[in-house]
Amino acid sequence: MKKGFTLVELMVVIVVISILATIGVVSFTRVQKQARDSKRKSELTAIQTALLAFFTERRAYPDGLSELVPDYISSVPAAPKGATGTNLDYTYVVDSTHFKYALCVDLETAGAGMMLKVDTHNTTGREMPDAPCEIDF
Repeated sequence: MKKGFTLVELMVVIVVISILATIGVVSFTRVQKQARDSKRKSELTAIQTALLAFFTERRAYPDGLSELVPDYISSVPAAPKGATGTNLDYTYVVDSTHFKYALCVDLETAGAGMMLKVDTHNTTGREMPDAPCEIDF
């Protein structure tokens, strides 16, 4: 009598391993997206802090984020890549009076086409449908 596995048994094992591998890959991808979004939110807070310090000292917001370097922030962070959308990097806009700003970045885990926006009036940020980063008047 030969000892060994039948073809059906081998196929069942291969199918089970494939299902487990698929579940693992999907979970890992989701965790990676969450980590990139957490980094985006953290960096958005750091940029906001630098903008507030700039405004406190100069009584106006800067024309661009590069004006924050090196006195208010060591370097302007680049948003982690991974999402596809309109605002792949941090988008900063300031009004003509330099008293209002908006800062936006795309999110990956909030659903397709969602971004996080912080501005002069909403410093905690809000998730909203992806749109041009504009100042709310």
